[in-house]
Amino acid sequence: MERLMRFYRNLLIFLLLSNFASLYGQSQPQARGVIAGHVKDTTTNEALPGVNVIVEGTTIGAASDIDGRFVIRGVPPGNYRVRATLIGYIASLSSTVKVTAGDTAVVNFQLRESAIDVPEVVVTASRKAQSFLETPVSVSVVNARQIERQNFGTLEALLEFAPGVSLMSGQINIRGSSGYSRGAGSRVLLLVDGVPMLPGDSGDIKWDQVPPNEVERVEVVKGAASSLYGSNALGGVVNVITKDPSETPITVFKSTAGIYDKPRYPEWRFTERTLFYNFQDISHSRSFGKLKMRASLGRRESTGYAQNRNYQRLNGFTKLKYNFTTTSFVTAYANYARNHGGESIAANSFNDITRVPESDAGLSTTTRRLQTGVAYQTILRSNITLRLRDSFYFNRFQNDLAETDPNPFVQANDPHIDSRAYKNDIEAQLDIELNPVHSSTFGVTGAVNHINSTLFGRHDGRDFSTYLQHEWKASTAVTLTGSLRFDYHWVDTGLKEYHLNPRFGMVYVVSPNASLRLSSGRGFRAATMAEMFTLTKASGFVVIPNPNLSSEIGWSHEVGGQFVLSNFFVNPAVFWSDYEDLIEGRFVTKRNQNVIQFQNFNRARIRGAEIDINTSFWKKRLTIGGSYTYLDARQLERRNDLTGNLEKVNEPLQYRPKHLLTGQATLTLGRYFFGVDSRYVSKVSFAVFPDQPHVAQKVTNFNAGVRIIPAEITLNVYNAFDYYYTQVESNLEPIRSVALTTAFAF
Repeated sequence: MERLMRFYRNLLIFLLLSNFASLYGQSQPQARGVIAGHVKDTTTNEALPGVNVIVEGTTIGAASDIDGRFVIRGVPPGNYRVRATLIGYIASLSSTVKVTAGDTAVVNFQLRESAIDVPEVVVTASRKAQSFLETPVSVSVVNARQIERQNFGTLEALLEFAPGVSLMSGQINIRGSSGYSRGAGSRVLLLVDGVPMLPGDSGDIKWDQVPPNEVERVEVVKGAASSLYGSNALGGVVNVITKDPSETPITVFKSTAGIYDKPRYPEWRFTERTLFYNFQDISHSRSFGKLKMRASLGRRESTGYAQNRNYQRLNGFTKLKYNFTTTSFVTAYANYARNHGGESIAANSFNDITRVPESDAGLSTTTRRLQTGVAYQTILRSNITLRLRDSFYFNRFQNDLAETDPNPFVQANDPHIDSRAYKNDIEAQLDIELNPVHSSTFGVTGAVNHINSTLFGRHDGRDFSTYLQHEWKASTAVTLTGSLRFDYHWVDTGLKEYHLNPRFGMVYVVSPNASLRLSSGRGFRAATMAEMFTLTKASGFVVIPNPNLSSEIGWSHEVGGQFVLSNFFVNPAVFWSDYEDLIEGRFVTKRNQNVIQFQNFNRARIRGAEIDINTSFWKKRLTIGGSYTYLDARQLERRNDLTGNLEKVNEPLQYRPKHLLTGQATLTLGRYFFGVDSRYVSKVSFAVFPDQPHVAQKVTNFNAGVRIIPAEITLNVYNAFDYYYTQVESNLEPIRSVALTTAFAF
């Protein structure tokens, strides 16, 4: 603990010295120049705002304003090339520009609209901005327009339509990595603006804390990413990038009203009243000189479509950004969520799937979550960027789910569960452009975790890591990337673990519109407090702790490509992952009683193929997309509960589908728009009730709307064909519903 506190003090001193050095350096007369110009549409000659303009070989850049103009200050004398990128347009690279001290070099761009929208820049795959065609791993991007059109109450429902992504009762799987563990851990790391958002106790993703209306885009990185992001990135990373504050004041009010259909079978109708949901959101953004702010409030309410599926949610989100100079700024943020809702562990029976057992009727859980933080970024030199951040995450949940009847393991006299978790996370990162062909990223992170829970006990955890990534442009066509991260993980039971996670990637740019990629990397995930220390009995299930859990380990490999062919975008990939010591809840016999305990089982393998195709016609009025993912997820070894010996097996991994298929189409006719989104997920094998009937998921959603400035009205029909299915045992997924959404911007 003392050594960790010294680490924190030293990092704080480093932060203060870096700020002082940065500000001192900027206050001195410097022999620098300026690059300025404008960006216009080639066809219409209209100004293009929001274009990213970057000086190649440096970390310096700017965005064009409402008039299409940009100014990049503080450029050292020299010869440079400047790149301009904007989604929906073909990137443009200038000829060589000479910058001299005290002068302004003028560079103007004419961008040509692309036949299909392809993300130009992503930031998650390599912890820095890079061209989408030059990423060494698979990345899928969900943009703000897709989020607005589908109008889901929470973000995870939208991600189910992303290539290679499936959900098991809210738990995200990227290419089958996670399975299902009922909220105890996640093999996918959730970031919000690059900051981890996983609670310190359960370690799972809390989707209701992410406000969908504040999201600019979502980047989904597939495959092990522990070499850059550490634990929980064993299966991939989801980075939610929120909207920046606007220069001019803007207020948006959005309201949704929806109703659920009645169940097709009369015996499933647990009530005669109309079941409904409604959402309200209001946000405001503006600037006060160098200070920019964005704030929003949201409310969500639902009766649920089945018993104990009701909820009431409140969200608050604030983002402040202050620019010290054109190359130095600080961002502060706060994200609060309160949720009170019914709790349904399992339905009364498969034939009575909309009702819960009589003893569970009315049970509810109340959660409160708060994440706050501050991030500082400055350009120390034209080729060096420093990033510092500090974040705090508080998670508390309360319910009365614990059962008090005597049993050999749990001697509970009170059904009340109260769990609190506190997590502090800090990071420092340097991005260095050594020269036009070599660049490096170096960082250190530290985290302190404390829980106080009637469910998990009272425990502390510590994490420390350092990472390094180097990128070498071996030629104009080939880029090689190597990264390495060291992680130290400690829990107060005496557990100490050390992990060294490498990753290698290569990108071969065949042409400006095509690239091939391959990558190979090691990942790990440390056991969560919930997996190690849960001791409870609920709904007839006894769960016992296992403090001897070791970390999961995996190697992921991928070969793929990205091709923009006229008006088609094609992204194929072949992948395979080998895992050791995966943690999953299993029925075991202890003291002559069947109980659930999280255990390591030795070997598993997931391999498969994926293809994502998008196209557009009629000047992008009609867009069509689809994806197919094939998964072969197998357990190769398991430990015999009686003998303790390892046994070779070849069985399907539970809660992993074999086939995933998605399809989307949108039609825009002036102010009117229409859309359809479908997904197919083949049936999976269950763990708790393996003989319970289960079917594939076949869901289709429709939407239609009109934009009448300053308003937009959208009609959504979810699960339009009223298909009944479960993702896990005895838990019916949403039935058909219809919603009307109205948004006003002023």
